[in-house]
Amino acid sequence: RGAVLADAEVEPIPAPLHPWVAPARGGDPAARLAAALAAAPADSETHIYLCDDRVVTDMPRLRMLAEAVRELLRAKKTLLQIHLRAWPEDLLGDRVMDHLSLLPLASLDLLVGSLGGPAPVGARGGLATEAAAEQFLAATLRCGLAHLGCLSVVLGLPGEPAEVCADTVHRTFQLVTQHRISRIRFSFYLGPEGPPPNEALEDRFLATHPDWQPFELQGIQDLIAVVAMACPQIHVTGPMP
Repeated sequence: RGAVLADAEVEPIPAPLHPWVAPARGGDPAARLAAALAAAPADSETHIYLCDDRVVTDMPRLRMLAEAVRELLRAKKTLLQIHLRAWPEDLLGDRVMDHLSLLPLASLDLLVGSLGGPAPVGARGGLATEAAAEQFLAATLRCGLAHLGCLSVVLGLPGEPAEVCADTVHRTFQLVTQHRISRIRFSFYLGPEGPPPNEALEDRFLATHPDWQPFELQGIQDLIAVVAMACPQIHVTGPMP
């Protein structure tokens, strides 16, 4: 319902892949956001997807978004619904989540990454340990944001065998159940260059993971499907982009 805008070229917009798999593209993030807000029509409701992971989610950004919400409501009688994706290190900043809960937030993409494994070389974000992931999700629940959250997890990082991925799948479901997160998005790491156009993504994954066999990849996909059937209250997307 209403208009849909975005501040970055990420597809598909409602369910963008984790930035370790498909980073945001485009020019200056602030300019793109300003252009998106300026394009908001005089509609009853406008959804904006803040997909550009390069932007730090901090108090100045939240103040800017609050002003944008007020301005659109005042000038165009438009209610701005915000879909935000953010790194744990940003959301754990001083009172960030407390103030974020005051905005008209429609969804929150929690870019946890690998649940304690090493991030790809040069990549931002991720959590150092599983204990850090539990602390982060506990804070999300405490601030009243858990029901809006989607845990975005990357599988098959460099050097990560299939059995480790299987353990990550189980731990992910345990964490979201414990902390009342309603959605999970799994993405497989496809190499430092991300997903290329017009190529089978399964083939790309196997080409960048020579230690994996096709049956192992299929086995992880089947595992996710089976566990998802046992947890119908949790909506799962993926695992392949």
